[in-house]
Formats: sequence, structure tokens, C-alpha cells
Amino acid sequence: MSSPGHVYTRLRLEWARQLLIQTKAPLIEIAMEIGFENASHFGKLFRKTYGQTPAQLRAASTNVGH
Repeated sequence: MSSPGHVYTRLRLEWARQLLIQTKAPLIEIAMEIGFENASHFGKLFRKTYGQTPAQLRAASTNVGH
């Protein structure tokens, strides 16, 4: 069973994932919006969770259907 903190972090990262796919907001803006103090920490945790950086996800989602 996951701790409440872990679940909350996962929810924040999923929210960020949706923002990366659906918007063109800068990465730092998304990191701040979901509660990270800097883009570096956000990027490291995102990569650890999803196996790719936020920029890689955005690039891949932009290329879908093209």
C-alpha cells in the first residue's frame, strides 16, 4: 500500500502529464503549478516515474498522428 504522500505525488505528476500533452505551457510553469519549487526536481521525479523527461513526453505527444 502506498503512503498518502506517495499517492499525492503520483496525482500531481499525472496532472502534470496531462498539462504537458494538452498545453504549450513552459515546463517551469507546469512544475510550479503542480507544487514543485523547481523544474529540476520535477523533471527528475517525472523521469523516474514515467521513464522519460517531460520534454520527451511532450515531443512524443506532439508527433502522434503526424
